[in-house]
Amino acid sequence: MDQTPRTSATSPRLPGRRGSAARGLSAFIGVCLWLSGYTTGAFAAETKKPNVAALVEGLKSGDKAIRRDASYQLSQLGTEAKAAVPDLVKALDDSEDQVWFNSITALARIGPAAASAVPALLRQLAKVDRSNNHGQRWYRTAFALGSVGPAALPELTKALGSDKAQVRSGAAKAISWMGADAESAVPALAKLIADGDADVRDQAALALGKIGLAALPVLKESLKSDQATVRASAASALDVMGDAAKDADPALATAFKAETDEPTKIRLIQTLSRLEYAPAEFLSLLLPLLKDKNEGVQRAAANAIVLVELPGTTSVPVLKKMVASADAAEAKLAIAMLGAIGPAAGGAVPELIAVRSKPGLAVEPGAVIDETLVQIGSPAVGELVKAMNRAGGDTNHWSVKCLRELGPAAVPMMIKSLESKEANRQRDAIQVLSLIGDSAEPAVPNLKQLAESGPREMRGPALVALASAGAKAGQVLPLAEKALADSTPAMRRSGATALAALGNGARAAVPALINGLKDKDASVAADCARALGGLGTTAASAVQPLIAALGRSELEVREASVRALGRLGELAKAAVPALMKLLPESKPPLQPAVAVALGAMGANAREALPQLEKGLASEDAGTRAASMTAFARIESDNGRKVAVLKKALDDPAQPVRVTAITELGRLGQAAEPAAEKLYELTEKGTEIEQALEVLSGMRIRSVPLLVRALGNPDPYVRQYAVERLGQLGKAAKDAVPEIKKLQEDKEDFVKRSARAAVRDIERAK
Repeated sequence: MDQTPRTSATSPRLPGRRGSAARGLSAFIGVCLWLSGYTTGAFAAETKKPNVAALVEGLKSGDKAIRRDASYQLSQLGTEAKAAVPDLVKALDDSEDQVWFNSITALARIGPAAASAVPALLRQLAKVDRSNNHGQRWYRTAFALGSVGPAALPELTKALGSDKAQVRSGAAKAISWMGADAESAVPALAKLIADGDADVRDQAALALGKIGLAALPVLKESLKSDQATVRASAASALDVMGDAAKDADPALATAFKAETDEPTKIRLIQTLSRLEYAPAEFLSLLLPLLKDKNEGVQRAAANAIVLVELPGTTSVPVLKKMVASADAAEAKLAIAMLGAIGPAAGGAVPELIAVRSKPGLAVEPGAVIDETLVQIGSPAVGELVKAMNRAGGDTNHWSVKCLRELGPAAVPMMIKSLESKEANRQRDAIQVLSLIGDSAEPAVPNLKQLAESGPREMRGPALVALASAGAKAGQVLPLAEKALADSTPAMRRSGATALAALGNGARAAVPALINGLKDKDASVAADCARALGGLGTTAASAVQPLIAALGRSELEVREASVRALGRLGELAKAAVPALMKLLPESKPPLQPAVAVALGAMGANAREALPQLEKGLASEDAGTRAASMTAFARIESDNGRKVAVLKKALDDPAQPVRVTAITELGRLGQAAEPAAEKLYELTEKGTEIEQALEVLSGMRIRSVPLLVRALGNPDPYVRQYAVERLGQLGKAAKDAVPEIKKLQEDKEDFVKRSARAAVRDIERAK
């Protein structure tokens, strides 16, 4: 909706010093005018009434600063400035833009009392072309005319017949602000919806819509026009009119059924949907258009269906058949619409899941279906659980991700399943609640009851879900410690997993977890190690037991213990010798984990540097990346560190290169010796963003390198190089010719940066 234009005037201020005696005298006169007529600041309290005469004198000043200040003050007075109207009209021809903007704002705020300014304002409309900055002038002039109100209507109605399009459109725009008071302009406006200028048609339609009921008969008649643009403009006007246009629904529907012009059909669909035209009939007209050859018509129909759809979901049966269409675009549209309809589209969930479950489904349609299932919400939960079960416990399966995303929407149904006596339903509910974490908190009472006294086979899984659902440590700890001492491995595993899920909340269970490291069941021991690793300083007493666990034969236990020691960091520095011994003896995935753990020890692991350097030559990319990270965290000599990381930028494995880039980024300016190598990565098109981010963190001083980057195929690299050269100032003067070439770059943001860089370099001393 149109609103009063904002003034962009500067705040009032006293004129500053000038160079010549004449300008000094002007400034003195300005100060006198200021003090006599519009004192601000400390003198404001003494001002009883604005001195409009003094402000008018200010408008005539030869000093543009005084004219700006005077026009600004007048723009703030509203109707109190009505005596200044003749002079404000003259000020519209001021050469200073700010004076013009302040003066037009003042006339708009004076309102009806500025009726004498109407001819001058219409002349202003004739001067502008509605483009660029003139667009603002056109809008503000039209607003000022509209603010005069009905007193301006005769002149505005006459202006609707102007031979200049900007005058016709401006007059219509002004009339639109008068609403029902402009009823007499309806016949003239009705002619303009057939105008050859699109903006004139749009503004005339807007005005007719704002006038309301008085324009209804002519608009209904215009829907029968043989000109498509007239029919479209009439529909636009009825859309603006809103509820008052409901009587035109039958005429709109008749026009819609007969319409062959696609843009006009789209406009009619939009208007009918916003007027909430008899949904049952409208839907029957829209549904066939979902298969229209014109994408615009197709989308307009889809949006309208979503807008007017009722809970009865007339469209869902049609849409769910389209989900499996061989036409990818048609299927995608139907899927997106079902998501927009939301829970009422629950009847289409089986079809959506059937398509989603097809082997080899591409990423994009799969992602669209996932999003739709989440938008449908709780009605999709049951089918998603079935899909999850068919996935056989794959935690990365799309159904699991959907359930996680659904979160709270899945909880009510899961609580009902927990309360049932069917073991399968309970088991499924526990699994889902374990997945969605804290969102499952409403189910905590039910889970606690099952963990305490449910069927034995349900207690362990319920305990894990209880810990994952954000239950308080006091609710979980007693049950978890009891489970950890159970005679069955499955229950002990549940106890250990629950304690690991508790994180720092499991600190009171450190003795029980240390004891669990010796459990005969490797999974129990591994989960105990994971839980200890998340406890920080409270697990200091676990360092030696974790070191001892490194000697166990089971890989699962050793890896979990290594990672736990790594998480404890320098607190576990006593583990360095054992980790050093383990590093050359182990293979992936244990070997990279050992390297990372050593890196977490920092300077305490300096003696491991030779072994880590050997790891940089490993055949396993994961080991190379982990060894590099550890080396970078332990080595204190930045020169050695940069040399190793720079060499790794040539590694054939992308994860290793990315790791090297990341570690160089941590070094900041110290990584500058690797700048050229990093830049080479931006030319290869693999790690452009990562390399550019690190380069941006350095203050590269090599002009030749930056000039080379000006020719990079990536526009963001070109922009970076331009901006950095601009920051170098005088030192980059030889690069100016190359930078100027980028003033013709195909990307606007590169052009702007190039212009700014040239300016900064040429101004540098």
